[in-house]
Amino acid sequence: MQLGVDMDGVIADFVSSAIKRVKDVWGIELTHKDVQNTLFSEVVWAKLSEEQKVLYTSPKDLYRIICPKGFFEELNPLPGAIDAIEQLARFNRIIFVTKPLEWVDCPTEKRNWLKKWLPDVDYTVMFVDKMEDKKFVHVDVMIDDDPRVIDFLTSAIPLLIEQPWNEEYRKDNREVMTMKSLKESVPYLHQMDSQLRSPYLF
Repeated sequence: MQLGVDMDGVIADFVSSAIKRVKDVWGIELTHKDVQNTLFSEVVWAKLSEEQKVLYTSPKDLYRIICPKGFFEELNPLPGAIDAIEQLARFNRIIFVTKPLEWVDCPTEKRNWLKKWLPDVDYTVMFVDKMEDKKFVHVDVMIDDDPRVIDFLTSAIPLLIEQPWNEEYRKDNREVMTMKSLKESVPYLHQMDSQLRSPYLF
């Protein structure tokens, strides 16, 4: 099978590092449960004082402060994610599909992160300009943590990794397949691959 795999929130722990950065810069205490929006900058924006907000034109501007040079290279993997990718890559083609932030260093840092943590795994990296562009990537299963991606998909089977920011979506869309982590999804994906390979399927 061809598996499309998002990075931040699926294999890389963006939120933990971003939460620490927010505390260091603005003194704002956040927990993972506080991150109820897929747009992390908007979560932070809602916590800023009016005096702090006047320094920026929009929530999007905060990303340059939250994610300084080298930020994406230093992210930790989510628990079990590296082992999960190594297992899945033995029988599947892995395509990392990710939307980088809009500055020149971000794609390079994401590539370097993958080289650091998955040196012996064969994979492809695809960068998209918009979340909805992921629907154009030819894969059998798309694994993501962003409900917007799940809704945009037209042909790939969606698999949503559970995170606080997609909790409400999961309550309202119980038909969507979800897993607590990428590691938890490995047996299911192996079973799906075996079924697709079976000569007895019509």
